[in-house]
Amino acid sequence: MSYHGLRRERGHKKIDFGDKTEKFLWDKGLHPLIKQVQSLARNDNRIIVPLDFKVVDYSGNTFHMTPEQLSEYPEKDTLSIYGIGPNTVALFNEKIKESKTIYAKGSPTKDADQESKELFDAIVEARRKGAITILSGGDTNARVEEHGYSAQNDFTHFTLAGGATAEYMAGNLLPGLLMLDLSHREFWGIKEDPILPPGY
Repeated sequence: MSYHGLRRERGHKKIDFGDKTEKFLWDKGLHPLIKQVQSLARNDNRIIVPLDFKVVDYSGNTFHMTPEQLSEYPEKDTLSIYGIGPNTVALFNEKIKESKTIYAKGSPTKDADQESKELFDAIVEARRKGAITILSGGDTNARVEEHGYSAQNDFTHFTLAGGATAEYMAGNLLPGLLMLDLSHREFWGIKEDPILPPGY
Protein backbone atom coordinates (compact mmCIF):
# COMPACT_ATOMS: atom_id res chain seq x y z
CA MET A 1 0.00 0.00 0.00
CA SER A 2 1.30 3.44 -0.82
CA TYR A 3 0.69 6.51 1.27
CA HIS A 4 0.43 9.85 -0.42
CA GLY A 5 0.73 12.14 2.58
CA LEU A 6 -2.06 13.39 4.80
CA ARG A 7 -3.33 16.60 3.25
CA ARG A 8 -6.15 18.34 5.03
CA GLU A 9 -7.70 21.75 4.65
CA ARG A 10 -7.05 24.47 7.20
CA GLY A 11 -8.86 27.54 5.99
CA HIS A 12 -8.03 27.45 2.29
CA LYS A 13 -4.64 25.78 2.70
CA LYS A 14 -3.80 22.13 2.38
CA ILE A 15 -1.91 20.73 5.35
CA ASP A 16 0.39 17.77 4.69
CA PHE A 17 1.36 15.82 7.81
CA GLY A 18 3.45 13.33 5.87
CA ASP A 19 3.43 9.67 4.96
CA LYS A 20 4.25 8.49 8.49
CA THR A 21 1.10 10.08 9.90
CA GLU A 22 -0.95 8.73 7.01
CA LYS A 23 0.36 5.20 7.67
CA PHE A 24 -0.37 5.54 11.40
CA LEU A 25 -4.01 6.42 10.65
CA TRP A 26 -4.35 3.48 8.27
CA ASP A 27 -2.74 1.07 10.74
CA LYS A 28 -5.06 2.21 13.54
CA GLY A 29 -8.14 1.95 11.30
CA LEU A 30 -8.84 5.68 11.72
CA HIS A 31 -8.53 6.76 8.10
CA PRO A 32 -12.25 6.31 7.26
CA LEU A 33 -13.12 8.84 9.98
CA ILE A 34 -11.03 11.67 8.52
CA LYS A 35 -13.76 13.18 6.33
CA GLN A 36 -16.25 13.00 9.18
CA VAL A 37 -13.85 14.78 11.52
CA GLN A 38 -13.07 17.36 8.81
CA SER A 39 -16.75 18.13 8.43
CA LEU A 40 -17.24 18.50 12.17
CA ALA A 41 -14.21 20.76 12.53
CA ARG A 42 -15.33 22.90 9.61
CA ASN A 43 -18.97 23.29 10.65
CA ASP A 44 -18.97 23.13 14.45
CA ASN A 45 -17.10 25.84 16.36
CA ARG A 46 -17.09 23.61 19.44
CA ILE A 47 -14.41 21.46 17.78
CA ILE A 48 -10.99 22.92 18.60
CA VAL A 49 -8.30 22.37 15.98
CA PRO A 50 -4.75 22.41 17.43
CA LEU A 51 -2.79 25.62 16.93
CA ASP A 52 0.55 23.88 17.43
CA PHE A 53 2.17 20.53 18.15
CA LYS A 54 5.04 19.20 20.19
CA VAL A 55 7.33 17.32 17.79
CA VAL A 56 10.51 15.34 18.38
CA ASP A 57 13.19 14.48 15.83
CA TYR A 58 15.33 11.34 15.60
CA SER A 59 17.98 12.93 17.82
CA GLY A 60 15.47 13.58 20.60
CA ASN A 61 15.34 17.34 20.04
CA THR A 62 11.95 18.88 20.84
CA PHE A 63 10.23 21.58 18.80
CA HIS A 64 6.87 23.31 18.77
CA MET A 65 5.46 23.73 15.28
CA THR A 66 2.21 25.03 13.84
CA PRO A 67 0.37 22.75 11.37
CA GLU A 68 1.53 25.03 8.56
CA GLN A 69 5.18 24.83 9.66
CA LEU A 70 4.95 21.06 9.93
CA SER A 71 3.34 20.84 6.49
CA GLU A 72 6.11 22.91 4.92
CA TYR A 73 8.95 21.09 6.72
CA PRO A 74 10.89 19.21 4.02
CA GLU A 75 11.73 16.19 6.19
CA LYS A 76 8.47 15.89 8.12
CA ASP A 77 8.66 12.09 8.18
CA THR A 78 11.77 12.32 10.37
CA LEU A 79 9.64 13.95 13.08
CA SER A 80 7.28 12.36 15.60
CA ILE A 81 4.22 14.30 16.76
CA TYR A 82 4.21 13.89 20.54
CA GLY A 83 1.09 15.89 21.26
CA ILE A 84 -0.30 19.39 21.42
CA GLY A 85 1.86 22.46 21.91
CA PRO A 86 1.72 25.31 24.44
CA ASN A 87 -0.55 27.58 22.39
CA THR A 88 -3.12 24.81 22.06
CA VAL A 89 -2.84 24.07 25.79
CA ALA A 90 -3.56 27.74 26.54
CA LEU A 91 -6.61 27.62 24.25
CA PHE A 92 -7.88 24.42 25.89
CA ASN A 93 -7.35 25.87 29.34
CA GLU A 94 -9.57 28.85 28.49
CA LYS A 95 -12.31 26.43 27.43
CA ILE A 96 -11.81 24.35 30.58
CA LYS A 97 -12.31 27.44 32.78
CA GLU A 98 -15.73 27.98 31.16
CA SER A 99 -16.81 24.33 31.37
CA LYS A 100 -19.22 22.76 33.85
CA THR A 101 -18.51 19.19 32.77
CA ILE A 102 -15.10 17.97 31.60
CA TYR A 103 -14.45 14.50 30.20
CA ALA A 104 -10.79 13.52 29.79
CA LYS A 105 -9.67 10.39 27.96
CA GLY A 106 -6.12 9.86 26.80
CA SER A 107 -3.04 11.92 27.44
CA PRO A 108 -2.56 15.19 25.52
CA THR A 109 1.09 14.21 24.98
CA LYS A 110 3.05 10.96 24.81
CA ASP A 111 5.01 11.75 27.95
CA ALA A 112 4.34 13.41 31.29
CA ASP A 113 5.61 16.80 30.22
CA GLN A 114 4.62 20.39 30.87
CA GLU A 115 1.78 20.43 28.34
CA SER A 116 -0.09 17.52 29.91
CA LYS A 117 0.59 18.82 33.45
CA GLU A 118 -0.88 22.23 32.63
CA LEU A 119 -4.05 20.66 31.23
CA PHE A 120 -4.56 18.38 34.21
CA ASP A 121 -3.81 21.31 36.55
CA ALA A 122 -6.63 23.23 34.83
CA ILE A 123 -9.05 20.29 35.05
CA VAL A 124 -8.35 19.74 38.76
CA GLU A 125 -8.78 23.47 39.43
CA ALA A 126 -12.08 23.45 37.53
CA ARG A 127 -13.29 20.60 39.73
CA ARG A 128 -12.36 22.58 42.85
CA LYS A 129 -14.56 25.37 41.50
CA GLY A 130 -17.54 23.07 41.01
CA ALA A 131 -17.14 21.45 37.60
CA ILE A 132 -17.88 17.75 37.16
CA THR A 133 -14.71 16.03 35.93
CA ILE A 134 -14.66 12.54 34.45
CA LEU A 135 -11.40 10.69 33.88
CA SER A 136 -11.35 7.48 31.83
CA GLY A 137 -8.72 5.02 30.69
CA GLY A 138 -5.81 3.33 32.41
CA ASP A 139 -3.18 5.45 30.64
CA THR A 140 -5.02 8.64 31.57
CA ASN A 141 -5.28 7.60 35.22
CA ALA A 142 -1.57 6.75 35.27
CA ARG A 143 -0.64 10.07 33.70
CA VAL A 144 -2.49 12.18 36.29
CA GLU A 145 -0.74 10.22 39.05
CA GLU A 146 2.61 11.01 37.39
CA HIS A 147 1.69 14.65 37.88
CA GLY A 148 0.97 14.15 41.58
CA TYR A 149 -2.82 13.89 41.43
CA SER A 150 -5.13 11.12 42.58
CA ALA A 151 -7.81 9.95 40.14
CA GLN A 152 -9.99 9.01 43.11
CA ASN A 153 -9.55 12.21 45.13
CA ASP A 154 -8.97 14.95 42.55
CA PHE A 155 -11.64 14.03 40.00
CA THR A 156 -15.40 13.66 40.37
CA HIS A 157 -15.50 10.27 38.64
CA PHE A 158 -12.83 7.96 37.27
CA THR A 159 -12.69 4.61 35.51
CA LEU A 160 -10.00 2.46 33.93
CA ALA A 161 -12.40 1.49 31.12
CA GLY A 162 -11.48 4.17 28.60
CA GLY A 163 -12.89 2.72 25.38
CA ALA A 164 -16.10 1.47 26.99
CA THR A 165 -16.67 4.80 28.72
CA ALA A 166 -16.23 6.69 25.45
CA GLU A 167 -18.81 4.40 23.82
CA TYR A 168 -21.19 4.95 26.74
CA MET A 169 -20.72 8.74 26.68
CA ALA A 170 -21.45 8.68 22.94
CA GLY A 171 -24.81 7.04 23.66
CA ASN A 172 -23.89 3.60 22.28
CA LEU A 173 -25.29 0.44 23.84
CA LEU A 174 -22.87 -1.65 25.91
CA PRO A 175 -23.87 -5.34 25.85
CA GLY A 176 -22.58 -5.91 29.39
CA LEU A 177 -24.72 -3.12 30.81
CA LEU A 178 -27.70 -4.40 28.83
CA MET A 179 -27.33 -7.85 30.38
CA LEU A 180 -27.05 -6.36 33.87
CA ASP A 181 -30.19 -4.31 33.21
CA LEU A 182 -32.10 -7.34 31.92
CA SER A 183 -30.96 -9.40 34.92
CA HIS A 184 -32.05 -6.62 37.29
CA ARG A 185 -35.47 -6.43 35.63
CA GLU A 186 -35.91 -10.20 35.75
CA PHE A 187 -34.87 -10.39 39.42
CA TRP A 188 -37.22 -7.62 40.53
CA GLY A 189 -40.08 -8.56 38.20
CA ILE A 190 -39.97 -5.29 36.26
CA LYS A 191 -42.21 -5.73 33.21
CA GLU A 192 -41.21 -2.70 31.11
CA ASP A 193 -38.83 -3.43 28.26
CA PRO A 194 -35.39 -1.82 28.43
CA ILE A 195 -34.85 1.22 26.22
CA LEU A 196 -32.72 0.13 23.27
CA PRO A 197 -31.16 2.11 20.43
CA PRO A 198 -33.12 2.03 17.12
CA GLY A 199 -32.51 -1.13 15.11
CA TYR A 200 -30.94 -3.10 17.95
